[in-house]
Amino acid sequence: MLAPKRREAPPDMKVRLVTQYDDRVPDFFENHRCNTDNIKKALEPEIDYWHYTNPVLIDAPPGKGKTSFVYEVLIPLAIKCRRNIVLVANRVALSIQMKLEILQQTESPLLGRLTDQGIRETDIFGNVAVVSYHSLPGFLNEPANEKWLEDVLFVVADECHYYAADSSFNDLTGYHLRLITKQFKRAIRVYMTATSYDVLQPLAEAEQKIEYLRERLTYSLTERRCYRYCWHQDFSFVDLHFFRDLKEIEGVIGAKASEKTLVFVDSRDRGQEFARELGSRATYLDAASKGTKAMTKLLKENRFDTQVLVTTKVLDCGVNFWDEKLRNVVVMTDDRVSMVQMLGRKRRKPGERVNLYVCDM
Repeated sequence: MLAPKRREAPPDMKVRLVTQYDDRVPDFFENHRCNTDNIKKALEPEIDYWHYTNPVLIDAPPGKGKTSFVYEVLIPLAIKCRRNIVLVANRVALSIQMKLEILQQTESPLLGRLTDQGIRETDIFGNVAVVSYHSLPGFLNEPANEKWLEDVLFVVADECHYYAADSSFNDLTGYHLRLITKQFKRAIRVYMTATSYDVLQPLAEAEQKIEYLRERLTYSLTERRCYRYCWHQDFSFVDLHFFRDLKEIEGVIGAKASEKTLVFVDSRDRGQEFARELGSRATYLDAASKGTKAMTKLLKENRFDTQVLVTTKVLDCGVNFWDEKLRNVVVMTDDRVSMVQMLGRKRRKPGERVNLYVCDM
């Protein structure tokens, strides 16, 4: 019997043998355990020590105030210094929500002038730019942006677990990480995530490739590091349930008519079918819904009107729902990053509990 042929890897394929869990913290990170719930209070005194040669990772659970810290501290600081700040998001929906927040915060006259489509197509709002990872290459290569980009003080890479979490179906994640490290070499790079598990190693590798020859010669730059500010993950507010089929979730929805339910499905076809079965009780949104009235309304109001919202990963990061009636979150995933991110879309008041329904896959 002939031995089976071995498939030869392309010569340019890079393979890394993992001999330890990927969430081991590489030595490149200098860890700071933060005990206060107030991210602004914890980080504001630290900013004086930040320098572009040493990146920053804010590793805090959903709802802890990472984005608020950017809005309330980093953006005003950049404006005060007459410098610019770039916010990079992993989902278009999140980038739109960021743009709306910045327009309101800065009291920009554009808020009343720009249409919904105009907001989606505009990247720079005074001293602040908001782009998605996918639109980042075009933003950097736009000649009209060249002068603006020369004066960037901060780059905030939001939901940076994207570099690892989306790499199984998106071969550009590594390229986007290299763009951040190379194009913003002399800006303070602030990475943010609630789920750093798998991204620590690739983040350390990309950052350590940056060369600072000028800095080594002028002020004896020696060992570089990434300042990692960590907060404890607490899921004691979760009531955990398991299900095998969405038919079971129909029963939950029927029994709890006064409560809202957010359902994350693992495929567009399954989501559309489930929404059809629920009829007028449900709204369905996916990547094809960008720019629709339903999606625009949701991003502006941070809530949905129907009893149930069925969606895909298009809303799994950053988009927040502030609604006391939203009590149930359903996820069809076996990936811990996705599960934590999906659960985190529900924003809670102190003492509020959430039912999490996980598909037994």
